[in-house]
Amino acid sequence: MLAIFGEVRDTGGLSPEKREAYLIHLYKQRLKKILPTWGGKPRVVSVPVLYPTIDRTLYHLVYLTRHPKGITVFMEESDQLDLIQRRAREDAKHRELGSWQRNMFTESTLIGKEKKAVITEAMSYWLDRLSSTPRRFGIEELADMIEETGWFESDFQAAFHKLEREGRVRNLDATRKRRSRYIRFAEHGGKGERLVKEK
Repeated sequence: MLAIFGEVRDTGGLSPEKREAYLIHLYKQRLKKILPTWGGKPRVVSVPVLYPTIDRTLYHLVYLTRHPKGITVFMEESDQLDLIQRRAREDAKHRELGSWQRNMFTESTLIGKEKKAVITEAMSYWLDRLSSTPRRFGIEELADMIEETGWFESDFQAAFHKLEREGRVRNLDATRKRRSRYIRFAEHGGKGERLVKEK
């Protein structure tokens, strides 16, 4: 336990979900501490892989790197796998249900409900990070945001787009209306684009 987590604490009073979150957090912090000191800032993210038919974690994919681009690429690929995993889990759950129950819920509504909750949180996150003074958001900032929250870039993009439609934020470098990639974090040599919160 000490080798893996760096400390041993009593987690008996925690719910299974809180215990899992706490232990994966400890593990990620431990990985960053035991990484050799040379190179850039250590970064680590994890993505849970769930059992096919029950809402419980099977294991976590954990990625450790010193490069911000590594985090963004890992999470971009994980976002695609997350969608496949959600669809596969819904299919497996539907196979366990009778045909009349299967028709009560559609795959898109079950998947969409969870995503909407994350996007709502991501909107608040954006509003806390932005101000009336323009600030650049590039690869480094995106990696920080992903590492801090565990959300995908697509969640941040969707949340920013919703806020932009509501007139609450603006991308000063978007000279015309965009259909996707509302923020281009890799622009200007990875320095990104200037974002601002509207008054």
